[in-house]
Amino acid sequence: MSEECPCCVCGYWFSPQAMIPLNVLDLHKDIRRRTVCGSLKDKFLCKGCHSKCRRCKKVITYQQRRQYDGLCMPCSPSRKT
Repeated sequence: MSEECPCCVCGYWFSPQAMIPLNVLDLHKDIRRRTVCGSLKDKFLCKGCHSKCRRCKKVITYQQRRQYDGLCMPCSPSRKT
């Protein structure tokens, strides 16, 4: 088995040291459906595809940051899932 794993957003393969684990519960359900590959059990983002929540610094995608004012879903005051 290869020691590389794919990014759940861009699909490129990277070494495990270059990947950041992603908790999909921090993303809005529409963002998860449209941008994150749902067929993988463990979800990772490469350093080029990740962003961080402005408030709690959790790892989120750029799409989540753009659409939800830089916040993950637990930190978003008005837009709960």
